[in-house]
Amino acid sequence: MSDMDWPDVLPEPGSMIVSAGFSARSLDGSGAVLLSGDIEAAMAQLAPGAPMLGLLDEQPEFASFALRIAPDRALLCSDLPLDTAPGTLAGGFSVRAAGDHYSVFRLEGARARLILAALVGETQASSIAVGHIGDSACLVSSTPAGFEIRVPRADAPAIWGLVSHLADAL
Repeated sequence: MSDMDWPDVLPEPGSMIVSAGFSARSLDGSGAVLLSGDIEAAMAQLAPGAPMLGLLDEQPEFASFALRIAPDRALLCSDLPLDTAPGTLAGGFSVRAAGDHYSVFRLEGARARLILAALVGETQASSIAVGHIGDSACLVSSTPAGFEIRVPRADAPAIWGLVSHLADAL
């Protein structure tokens, strides 16, 4: 990603990239907490019934879900505020606010899979939701109309620029 002049400003939530058969939208990712330790206990306490998703699993619409980062870590995403304070809880797990760690981009349209493949390579479904864009570990899930990628906030401007470039180039 270093051979082009990439932007260095985070895209605002609601920012869009639109081209034939493709759109990307920057979303607000503030409703997220990082879970570590006994994540089954954490999910049962914080978001009962919410699914744990791996790479390319389809996320539910307007509900809580978690993206597995490692066997003992997950990012719990919710449209609603989660009623928890950061720290280690009695259930054997830790909670840390993570909404400011990730930027969320939704890729949609007939060319969304092609652009995702150009970003993260050909991917196979797995129980871990992590894919890589260059050296950046990102979380990838699918939606009914395409995909969402959660990218490290520090890398978001360059990745947004890459998405824009691919939308024009492919």
